[in-house]
Amino acid sequence: MADDYAYSNVEEDSTGKMVAKYFVHGTAYSLLMLVPVVVWAFLMIIMVVLGSIIGLVASFAILFLAVGWLNAQISQYIWKIQVKQNWLSLLGHGFLLFIAIAIAGIPSMIISGMMWSADLFTYVMYTIASFLIYSLIDGYICKRVAEVFPDDELTTRAAPTRFPERTTFRGQCTHCEAVYMYKYSVIGPSGTVKCFNCAQLFAPKIPTQPPSRKSSSLPTVQYTIIESTKPQLVCPSCGQQGNYSDEDMSAGSIRCHNCGAIFGPSGEGNQ
Repeated sequence: MADDYAYSNVEEDSTGKMVAKYFVHGTAYSLLMLVPVVVWAFLMIIMVVLGSIIGLVASFAILFLAVGWLNAQISQYIWKIQVKQNWLSLLGHGFLLFIAIAIAGIPSMIISGMMWSADLFTYVMYTIASFLIYSLIDGYICKRVAEVFPDDELTTRAAPTRFPERTTFRGQCTHCEAVYMYKYSVIGPSGTVKCFNCAQLFAPKIPTQPPSRKSSSLPTVQYTIIESTKPQLVCPSCGQQGNYSDEDMSAGSIRCHNCGAIFGPSGEGNQ
């Protein structure tokens, strides 16, 4: 039964769209991390000069927090992944991401060291190719690390996109009290339908969600259409036939339900 209602809050993407997302994620992470890394490097140099071990450790902690927080925001925006935002989780998030990207970048560092003797064109082409490839690799790593720190309390499941459809509903007119079966498609923008009997508009009481067809164990409800026994008269102005109560007949003048014209019980219009 649980499998019948299992669904994900992330739509499945095509291969091309997934690759594009990895590239955007990796590129955004690399560009946005430039400022924090520069600030961290400057702070680390100061701590090393001062000989403060505690300050050096604190600078790395600040870097890891910045890395974790930044990747959490990018992952939420691109992949709709809710990531834990407490400082301890962000610290572990940043540390793991920093180590993973550093290890993945070792081949690039080795190749870059070998490219110093190459000509300018070759070095530029290598730099472009390296940027494209590592943007994809970094994006993949960033997404996988973000999935390690999900915030289950914030992750909500989206509403199902499909419900079993039911085409008709039972509606009782609030003017003449006649009951008919109406299609959902005849409901107007204001939530009203036109009565089949008196042609007046009324707001039907219908369920906000059609019932599921899987509830086969529930008893079948039989609806009976109530035929109106009120006298029927034809309006001489618009020709609309309608039911009118004995109280309307005894008043001597009747107001048409459709056009509002006044006429007598015999069908003659009043001036």
